[in-house]
This record gives sequence, structure tokens and C-alpha cells, in this order.
Amino acid sequence: MMGVKTTFLYIGYAVLAFLVLCYLLFPGKTAGHIMAQRLNNITPELQVELSPVKLVPPLKLKTINPVLTLSNGKAITLGSLTLSPKPFTLFSSRKDLDFRIEAFNGVVTGTVSVPSGTSPSGITLVSTLAGLEIKSLHYGNTAMDILADFKLDGTLMYTPGQPLPGIAKGVFHLSNLKTELYTPVLEQLNLSEFNFTSVEISCTLQNNRLEITRLDAKGAQFAMALTGTCLLNPSMEKTRLDLKGKIQPTPSFVTAFAGLSSVTMLFEDKKNGGIPFTLSGTVEKPIFKL
Repeated sequence: MMGVKTTFLYIGYAVLAFLVLCYLLFPGKTAGHIMAQRLNNITPELQVELSPVKLVPPLKLKTINPVLTLSNGKAITLGSLTLSPKPFTLFSSRKDLDFRIEAFNGVVTGTVSVPSGTSPSGITLVSTLAGLEIKSLHYGNTAMDILADFKLDGTLMYTPGQPLPGIAKGVFHLSNLKTELYTPVLEQLNLSEFNFTSVEISCTLQNNRLEITRLDAKGAQFAMALTGTCLLNPSMEKTRLDLKGKIQPTPSFVTAFAGLSSVTMLFEDKKNGGIPFTLSGTVEKPIFKL
């Protein structure tokens, strides 16, 4: 019985020590600066700026409107970030933190395990995304202009690689994907809006190589499957694309173009196996071929 009592006392002292550190040694502004500095050392390509940190009983730290600055200079402001250390790991070589991020009308929750030091090679991350709403996401170049709205759910896991660098794996579900796509060809057909009810994505990231192992999209107009790789570049516009897939139009979509013989022939010839396509080049200058 003494062993159990001693264990609870130990946990109690650990919690008390943590609270004292937060209240006395690390006022909100200082704690936010230290946390941001540590994160920036781990992820130099993603800079974090935190507002003063507040203590939320019993053992949570919360900051409002943290700002993430990407390598291209674009800033993303989140709603809030809450960190909750697991007491049993406070004095171990690895610190486990539960986190909750509120952003884009949704929530990201999970656990990150951080080793001593600032090397990202030992970090483990498991997170769940629920109901993130992305509005008016814009992409444009000389060939096309895209505006998209969607809701994002899914899971994201990052594990350290031995002896290779870390590997991040993601499984995502997009719903209510509404896109407006403008190209010279589509404008001639008076067609610009494409809506999908479900998009399933599985991908792996290692050494700046993003491999899309599965992308299945379903909508009222057509279904689409896509696989391939993207070689990521610090300048997103220079990211190289090597993707291929198939588009399967629905019967109602084909019927809408009954008066255009060339379009109807294209759909009819490929109606069983779908219309294959490739996407190559770079994000800045993509090359799309049917």
C-alpha cells in the first residue's frame, strides 16, 4: 500500500512543480517565446509565433491565435493551440504532449512525443482532423484558375525512420468539395463548377517526396482516381508533378453534352475504362494531357 501512496505523492509533486514553473518561473510571454523557439528549431521551414501562454487547470497551456509562417512567407493564423503534457513523461527522456488546435471551424487533436534535443528525427506524431473547413482556396496560372471550398477530416501520423529520415503518412477524407475551375476549353463549354461528395486520399511523405498512393473522388458529374508523386520544393511553385489517373463521367454528365459530337465521342469511347490523363511539369507550369 505504501508503494501506491508513494506513487500518487510523486505524481502530485510533479504536477505541483509544473504549476509553480508555469506561474512563477515562466510568465505567459516568456513561456510562449520559449515554446515558439523550440518549435522553430525543430521545424526551420515552418516558423511559429505564439501569443502569451495561459495556464488552464488542471495541467494545460493555451495560446490564442498562434501564427504559422511558411517558407514562402505566407502566414496562417489559427484559432488556438492547447498543450497538455502527460504527467508520467515529465521526467523521462521523451515528453508526450496531447494537443488541440482549433482552426478553420474545425479541430485537430492528437499526441506528439518529443525526445530530448531539437532534432526532428525522433519525433512521433499521431493526430485526428475533424471538420476543418477550407474556404476560397485559390490557385492560378496562365493555363487555369481554380477556386475551391471543402471540409477535411482524417488522420495524420509521423514516425521517425531508422536509419532513414522520418516518414509521414496521412489518410484524409474531404467532403462537400466545391470547385470552380476556369480554363479556355471549359469556358467554351460553359462549364466551370465541379462538386464532389467524397474524396479519399492516402499519401506518404519522405525526403521531400510526396507519394499519393490513392486518391478517389466521387461526385454527381464524374468520378476520378489519381496516383503518383510530387517532388516538393521550398518554393511551392517549383514543386515537380508526376501524376496519372482516370476520369469516369456519369451518364447524366455525358447526356448534358449530347449536342457536342466531339465531346460525346470522347466520353462514349472511354465510358467503360474511364478517360486516362497525366499531370506533369511544375505547380507553376503544369502540363495536363488526356
